[in-house]
Amino acid sequence: MTIAFEISDRLNYTDNFPNLLVQRVKEACQRYLGVGIDKLERSGTKLNLKTVRRIAQQCGDKLLQFSTIQLQQWRAGTLPAGDELAGKRVTVQIDGGRTKLREVLKTSTPADDTVNEDGLVISDAPGRSKPTARRTFSAEWREPKLMTIFIHNDQGRMLNNSEATIDGTFTGPDAMAELVAMHLHRLGAAQAQSITFVSDGAVWIWDRIDRIMSQAGISTSVSIHQVLDNCHATDHVSLALASLGVSVEARMPLYCDLRTQLRNGQWKDVVGELQQFADDDPHNSELQTELAYLNRHGAAGRLNYATFKKDGATRWQWGHRKHHSPCDQPASEGQWYFLERGEHRFDAAASISGDQQSLGRSCR
Repeated sequence: MTIAFEISDRLNYTDNFPNLLVQRVKEACQRYLGVGIDKLERSGTKLNLKTVRRIAQQCGDKLLQFSTIQLQQWRAGTLPAGDELAGKRVTVQIDGGRTKLREVLKTSTPADDTVNEDGLVISDAPGRSKPTARRTFSAEWREPKLMTIFIHNDQGRMLNNSEATIDGTFTGPDAMAELVAMHLHRLGAAQAQSITFVSDGAVWIWDRIDRIMSQAGISTSVSIHQVLDNCHATDHVSLALASLGVSVEARMPLYCDLRTQLRNGQWKDVVGELQQFADDDPHNSELQTELAYLNRHGAAGRLNYATFKKDGATRWQWGHRKHHSPCDQPASEGQWYFLERGEHRFDAAASISGDQQSLGRSCR
């Protein structure tokens, strides 16, 4: 529910509800509306489910309007740069996921009984005795792409009492790159001490880092780090060992040793040891794939975890799992609405092309 309530103070939260009431709903409904209603009742505020959902929907509409205005200003070159990230160590996490969106409800058609040539029923329809909804929908899988920007300390941990900026899009990689650049600009990342990009091995992410830096106007004086999430890196080491056909118990000691070397930045030693297995089994295509993965990111400097830790670039032991993308989490009731409306957020803005469908922004 946080994603639907963090709105700029310059906008009214809703059209029909006082801001104080909305603030109470915001504090109570952090994820599920039902739990939020119970919290509201304990605090002396009694609201039914429809009222709470309506407040969430109106807040989501206002937030999408505000985010649309920001994109308009960004493309017009009038969005002012802030100073929130000035002199700070900044982490940018980009990830993709899968989610389902509710579509238009359709009248459900019950299955017919099986009849013979004479029209007599020979078998009942499947699920005949079970109650069925009068209206239903088929939810298709979608692939949103999301980003998180936050300030971290010299140990790579998210700074206490700081807020993370979250945004996303259903459109594609180019739209995601534009959103990241826009937020880095408006937050003042051009004055940051360092910017660390943490992500998995998706090629569409790393191929757009230079474009993001150029669009955001980040100068060469800002230290830039590209870090492959350590959880994904060690997972590919495990997959490489699994391709040898050895049991988990037998390969676990070697895996632990290689994982330690990888975390210490000794990725070349890890690749060298795995290469020995590849030389003994040149037809093992799975092992060759994992070696190519590690070689590609190691050569790009994304596996230098010891250096990253020394420079305070990121909490390398965790990678980006601690602040993983919201698309990998079950969507709450409020987020369902927000995701649905985000699909059509630019319909009301004629000056913005329809291919830039964004989910909006929230502050953690």
